[in-house]
This record gives sequence, C-alpha cells and structure tokens, in this order.
Amino acid sequence: MRKATIVRVTDSLQLEIPPEIQAKLHPGDEFMIWEEGENIFFQKLQKPVSLNDLRSRVQSLGIDPEQPTLTELGELVREYRQDH
Repeated sequence: MRKATIVRVTDSLQLEIPPEIQAKLHPGDEFMIWEEGENIFFQKLQKPVSLNDLRSRVQSLGIDPEQPTLTELGELVREYRQDH
C-alpha cells in the first residue's frame, strides 16, 4: 500500500518535500509530470544503465557460489540429450 504524504507549495511556488523523500532523491534525477483534471502526477524516470555500469555491478558481486561447474553443466546436457 502506498503511503500518502502532504506537501505544501511555498510563496515562491516550490514544493516543500519532506526529508524522508528528499533522502531518496539524487542530483540529476528526472521526473515525468502530467495533469489529469485538477490532479498533478509525478513519476520518476528510470535511466538506462550503461554497459560499463552493468559490468561493474556484475564484477562487484563476485563469483556466484551456486553457479554450476563446467563438469556439472556437461552432465546436465548429457542427461537432457538422453531424455530427448
């Protein structure tokens, strides 16, 4: 369930965003904004991840301890071929 937060528009027409929401914002974040009737909606845009960023994330995770060895993979392939 979503938690609703009430914000106030200042005299300079800016929104006062609560600290717990501000902590989730980062410089460069982008939002799509649209109106439906008297409602105004904001949706955070997801930036695409670059290939270099993706590689860095994968490398930082290290080797998967659950990853099968080449021998185990070979055995799985042999079993599959025998069954089909």
